[in-house]
Amino acid sequence: MAQSILKINQSTAGKVVVLALNGELDAKTAPDFRTQLDKLIESGSVNLVLDCKDLSYVASAGIGTLNAVLKSATSKNGELVLSNVQKDIKDTMELMYFTKKVKIFSSTEEAIQKFS
Repeated sequence: MAQSILKINQSTAGKVVVLALNGELDAKTAPDFRTQLDKLIESGSVNLVLDCKDLSYVASAGIGTLNAVLKSATSKNGELVLSNVQKDIKDTMELMYFTKKVKIFSSTEEAIQKFS
């Protein structure tokens, strides 16, 4: 069985932290991902864009983590938004009603502008 891998490339655009995700967000990768995002939020980086262009798979554990991060960011007057979400991943999120909670943008630039 292949090892799940999630690589995260972090950058900043003004007051927004952009996290480009590459790989899989599942039960194996979600805990470390959650820890990294919790640290960002605790440090005051509460406006987050997840660029999902290279996210190849998301499982229910990953969506649960995204939901928890969304709640944490909004509790500190921030927000989590997604960009470049592939159709298969968006379909999975829709099945779990996550798309009713989070804003999804077609480009990272558009998502960043949301915070302007």
